[in-house]
Amino acid sequence: MIGVIIGGSTVRRPLDSAVKSDIVVRFENRTSTKPSGEATISRLLKSKNAKTRALVEEYRKTGNRSIKESLPCYTVSVIFSDRKNIISHSGIVCIDIDEKDNTKENFSEIKKIIPQVPYVAYCGLSCGGKGYFVLISIKYTDSEKVYRVFIFA
Repeated sequence: MIGVIIGGSTVRRPLDSAVKSDIVVRFENRTSTKPSGEATISRLLKSKNAKTRALVEEYRKTGNRSIKESLPCYTVSVIFSDRKNIISHSGIVCIDIDEKDNTKENFSEIKKIIPQVPYVAYCGLSCGGKGYFVLISIKYTDSEKVYRVFIFA
């Protein structure tokens, strides 16, 4: 089970039974093309890695893009052999909701709505601390075309 954590409140929901894999692939940073390891989503979300946490906090204070670009990256929706060749789809889509891209909406209202969406398995603060990353369970992963509709909608 993964919790929806926004501003201290937690709503727990299980990942949909259609989720094929809760394995995420790790890349050393944003520009890496070869995976450097794997982890489960649950382990990643519970991670208390002090070095990464310190870098995220420093990025939130300074906005220094080079810090963000040096952070490890994880692919949640697919398992890659490299950044071009998909091995399998997980059944989870990760979306980013940024305050800067939602200027017409009251962003504090979005914060209230996300936990009410039944397909949301997890919601957390983005790396910059001014947006959210959201994990959503989906059922249709067998068709590449259908899967792309979910990712690029």
